[in-house]
Parts: sequence; structure tokens; C-alpha cells
Amino acid sequence: MNFDRPLGSLSEHVEFLAPFDTLQRAASQIDHHGLSALPIVQNGEVVGQVSERRLSRALASGLPPETPVSEVMSEPPPTLLASEPVSVALPLFAEGGWPILLVSDAAGSIIGIVKPTHLFDRIETLRPRAPGGMATPFGVYLTNGVVKGGVGPWALVATGALLISLYIVSFVAAREFFILKFWKGWGLTSAMIDTAIAGLSSVLFLVGLRLMPMSGIHAAEHMAVHAIERGEPLTKDVVRRMPRVHPRCGTNLAAAATIFLGIGTARWFEDPTTQLLVAALVTAMTWRRVGSWLQEYVTTKTPTDAQLEMGIKAGRELLENFRQSPVAYPTVTQKLLHSGLPQLLAGSFGITLLIDGLVKLFPDLAFLKVYS
Repeated sequence: MNFDRPLGSLSEHVEFLAPFDTLQRAASQIDHHGLSALPIVQNGEVVGQVSERRLSRALASGLPPETPVSEVMSEPPPTLLASEPVSVALPLFAEGGWPILLVSDAAGSIIGIVKPTHLFDRIETLRPRAPGGMATPFGVYLTNGVVKGGVGPWALVATGALLISLYIVSFVAAREFFILKFWKGWGLTSAMIDTAIAGLSSVLFLVGLRLMPMSGIHAAEHMAVHAIERGEPLTKDVVRRMPRVHPRCGTNLAAAATIFLGIGTARWFEDPTTQLLVAALVTAMTWRRVGSWLQEYVTTKTPTDAQLEMGIKAGRELLENFRQSPVAYPTVTQKLLHSGLPQLLAGSFGITLLIDGLVKLFPDLAFLKVYS
């Protein structure tokens, strides 16, 4: 915040009141300008002011709305030169309690008013609606479906490759662990082994996500999006206060799919229709809470300063590109193409092709092919 700025750069032009204006007009003008008081001018001279407090007192005392403001006005607010710095106004607001100050030119003509909120830096209100993004090993990717900010497409491809690799490692580790430790010793059936492997591989996958630096980058992405949506400045101190959990995170959708498929394929009921209905009902009741829990304790963690800067950088680039974009709102096709999902799938598919090639060259590596 620059207190050396001239007051004239912050002043707002308003339509002044006249002594003969009614209380009703004064209330209407004060509300229209979003002020707590307005000056009263007669023959080019400021003779007083009327505030919201004065108006409420007038109503409480029984004065009709048609009463002229001259009967309830108080002394005029101080007048400062437009060339004076903002710092001159601070004590008048903070200690003097003035709701408004008048700003004049060098000739003494009133050119506008300043209120306390004018002293704060203005926040850009032109912002994308419902921005989304993705965390990658190399930084944050953000988009509104039309424009983008942050890392490029190859970072998204690398994310897909990393996630499928983590899944493969988790599955292989779980399978080898159970085959070596429990297949013979506990006499488990094939179905029990498959269930145990699936459960343990899921746990290992989630633990891996939590331990990777990308979980901190994921949090930085969410925090930057929260700041953008709330109209807050993208500074480190502000973004650091934003929540790590976001309602539109893909983790919530993954939780919903897992709950529905887990219950829908468990064969708890003889009637498959009943089972699907139960799965749908439980999913509808729990997916957001489960997704939020997973975000809080698995897929995100408190970001480092460097990771927070990744989110801020992507957010600033998104806002700058959005302001320059001739198109504000995306089509469904644009949303899908810019979501990052195609690049994510490309990275995953690339790893599966690589493993297929390795298995053909080295058959002993067939244990890596955990997909059909």
C-alpha cells in the first residue's frame, strides 16, 4: 500500500446535496454512492454534511422524510488538496473519525471526496468463473477452460506418467508382499488374496501421494483458486491463509467412484438392482465428506513457500491471460481439452506402452503388467 500517492488519484466524484434537499433524497444519494455521509454545498461553498447516523436520529426523533437536510446537518468535513499524499488523510479518518474527506484543486474547487476504503489498493474484479487446475511435479496448472496459467502440457503428461507408475509400484509391492508372506502361510483363497492385494495397493498408493512433494503443490493449487474466487490479492501472506480443501477437486469425484463401485460390486444383495440403489444412496450421502477427508489428510499437505509461489505464479498468469482474452466463457469441448485430462491420460498410456515394450524384450518383467 503506497501512502505517498496523491489523494486526487483516489477521489470519487459525487453529486453533492443542497441545504433544501429532503432527508429522503439524502438517504437515497448516500445509498446510491455507497457512502456513509455526503457534503452539503450552497453557492459553491461547503456548508455542512449529513451522515447515515444523522438520518437515523432524525427518523427516531419523528422528523418526516420531507424535512430539509439543513435541519440535521453537522459541520463540514475537512478539505485536503488533491496533491497531498494519502498519509495526510490517515489520522483524520483514524483519530478524527470523519466518515468522508473533501478533495479540492489548487484553486479551492471541490473535485471529489475520499472515504476510508479508498485508501486500500483496489482488487481487480474481472476474474474467471470457476477456475480449475491440476498439480504437477513441476508446478501448478490453472485454467478457466479458455485461457491457462502455470506449467505447460508436458508437465501434465509427466503427471499422468507419474501417477500410473505409482499405481504400478503400489500394486506390485502389495502383490509380492502377499504372495510371499501369506499365500502359503495363511492358506488364503484366491478371492481373499485379490481383495487383500487391492486393499493394500490402494493404501500404498495413497501413502505415496501424501509423501510426494506434489501433495504440497496440490494444496498450493487449491489455495490459489480459493484466492481467485474470493477476489483476494495473490500474495503469499493472503494465499497462505486459504483452505487446502476445495469442493471441486477431482479427489471428490474419485471418492464418489470408489464408494459406488466398491458397494455396487460387493455382492452383498441377491438383487443387483437393490445393490446399485444402496450404492447410489451411500455415495450421495458420503462422497463429499470422504473426498474432503482425503484432500485434508492424503492428497494435499501444507505447501512450502516455493510450492505456494508456484500456485501464485499460475494464478497471476491465468488472471492476466483472462483479462486479455476476447472470450470469457468456454464451450464444453474447450473445457475438456484444457482440463488437463487428455494430457494426463496420454502420460498414463505412454507408460503402459513402455511396459508392453519392455515385457516383449524382457519376459521376466511381466510382473510389471498389472493391467489387462
